[in-house]
Amino acid sequence: MNSNLFCRWSGCGLNFSDPDLLDEHVVDHIDLYLPSGVRRRCQWAECEYPPPSFDVLLPAFIRHLRFHVYTEYLVEHSITVLKEVENRFSIDAAKCTSIHRRPIHILTNLACLWQDCSFQSESFIDFERHLAGHARSHPTDCLWSLPNENCKNLKCPMLSHLLSHIGLGTLICPVCRSFFSEVISLQNHLKMSVKRSTGHLLSTNETFCCFWLSCDSRFLSYEHLHRHVLKHLSEEHSEFCFWLHCPFPELSGLSHTNKRRHVLLHVFAEFCRQLAVNLLRQINITETIGSVPCQRPPMDNWFTRELAPTSKVITYGFRCMWNDCNVVSECAYLFRLHASNHLDADSLKTDEATFDTVSQSDSFLTCKWRLPSFPMELCPVKTSCRRKLKNHLTAHMSLPLLLCPFCDTVLYSRRSFYSHLAAKRKSTREQPSKRPGRPATQPLTIRRFPLRPILPKVPSLTSSNSNCTPGLVICSVYCSVYFILIYAFDVNTIKILTFTIAYFLYQIMINICVCLRFLWLVI
Repeated sequence: MNSNLFCRWSGCGLNFSDPDLLDEHVVDHIDLYLPSGVRRRCQWAECEYPPPSFDVLLPAFIRHLRFHVYTEYLVEHSITVLKEVENRFSIDAAKCTSIHRRPIHILTNLACLWQDCSFQSESFIDFERHLAGHARSHPTDCLWSLPNENCKNLKCPMLSHLLSHIGLGTLICPVCRSFFSEVISLQNHLKMSVKRSTGHLLSTNETFCCFWLSCDSRFLSYEHLHRHVLKHLSEEHSEFCFWLHCPFPELSGLSHTNKRRHVLLHVFAEFCRQLAVNLLRQINITETIGSVPCQRPPMDNWFTRELAPTSKVITYGFRCMWNDCNVVSECAYLFRLHASNHLDADSLKTDEATFDTVSQSDSFLTCKWRLPSFPMELCPVKTSCRRKLKNHLTAHMSLPLLLCPFCDTVLYSRRSFYSHLAAKRKSTREQPSKRPGRPATQPLTIRRFPLRPILPKVPSLTSSNSNCTPGLVICSVYCSVYFILIYAFDVNTIKILTFTIAYFLYQIMINICVCLRFLWLVI
C-alpha cells in the first residue's frame, strides 16, 4: 500500500511513504538530555501529553510517540478501506462528533502473551506484524494466555481479535481515534447522529465518563464505571493516580486499600457531576447557562480536601455510625446506599409500642445514629415522616450530593444547587444603562436611627411608671370636691360648673404631662 504519512510534530511536516520510516523519524524529535526542572512535552498536533502534574520517563515517552505513528498509519488505512466501500466517502463529511481520544500513556513495552512466545516491542507497527504471523498460523484457534469470552466464538478475523486483547483494532475512526474490528462498525460509528460535547464538561449524553489517562470509556450506570476503574487500578501497579486533573497524583507510601479509596472518590465526584448535569436538563436552562461558563471560585473544596493522602476518608474510609452497625465502606456511593437501607430495617419501630396498641398516625420513627460524644449517645431526633428522617440521616453522613459542572462547587441539596445557579446568572447579568438626564443612583448607606422613638405613645393612666402623677392627684381632688358639693348643697348649677372646671383642668394636665414626656425623651 502506498502510504501518505505526515509527521505532525510542531514545525515538521515531512511526508513518508513507509510507516517504518516515520516510526524511526519521530524518535529524532526527542531530546535525550534535558536540563533540570524541564519536563518532556509532546508537540504532536492536538496532543497534551503528559498532564502538567506528571513527569514521564524517556522509554514511556518514546512509546507514546510511536503510538501516534501507529494511529496515523491506521487512519490512512481506514480511509482507504472506507473509500473502497463507499465511493463518495470524505473525511470532511464524516458525522462523528465523539470526544477525541485522550493521550496514551504506556507503562511497559508491548508483550505477546501467545503460548510459548516471549516477543516484546515498543513499536506498535512491529507488534501488529508479529500478531499477524500468529493469525496466519492459527486462523481459528486463539492461544492467548489470558483468554476472554470471545476467544471461543470468534466473530471477526483472528488479527482483529488478537489486537482487541490489548485494546487496539485494525481500523480507526479518522475523527475521534476510536478502534474498530469491522468496517460495518466503523460505518455505523461515522453515521451516528448522537451529538456530544467536545470541549465542555457539560455533555449531552447521559453517561458516566472515565477520566483515567488514555481511557475514554462511558457507562450508563455508576456500578459499571465503578468496576471499570477498579480494573485500571489492578492493571497498573504504580505509585501515581492517573485520573486527569487529580490534585494529589503521587500516592507513594499508601497501601492498596487507601489507593482504592482515593480512586473511588474520583468516581463519586463524577457521579455527583453527572447528577447535576441531569438536573440542568430537567429545568431546561442548559443553553442559557452553558453559553456563559461559571467563573466563580469553588465555595466548598470537599473533594480536594478528602482526596489528600492524609485525610480521614483515605485513612479510615466511611464508617457507619448507626447503632449496632460497624460497617466500613471504601466507596461513598455504596456507603450512602447502606445508610439509607437502615430506614427500611427492623430497627425502625414505634417507640415503646406496636401497631396493635398505637395507631399509624401516633407512631413515629427514631434516628439511631451515634453522636460523636463521650459517652456515646444516640441522636434524639424522632419524626413521623420517613422523608424527613431520610433528610436528617443525609445531614449526619455529610456527603456531597451535586457537583457544579462549571466551577466544581460542592453542593449538598437541590435547593442549594438552584440557588447557586440563580446567583451565578444574576452576577453575569448585564446592568441596565442609566437614562440620560437622570441623577446617578447613590450607594446605600447605613441610616442611624435614634435609640428612642421620636413620636412617643400616649402614656397610660393606669401605668405605675407614668409621669402624670400630679395631674391624677389634681383630678382626684376636684372629683372629691364635686361629689361634696352635690350631696351638700344639691344645686344643679354648681354641679355643672364644677364638672366643667374639673374636665378642663384634667385635659390641661394631660397635655402638660405629654409635653414633659416628649422633652424628656428628646433631651
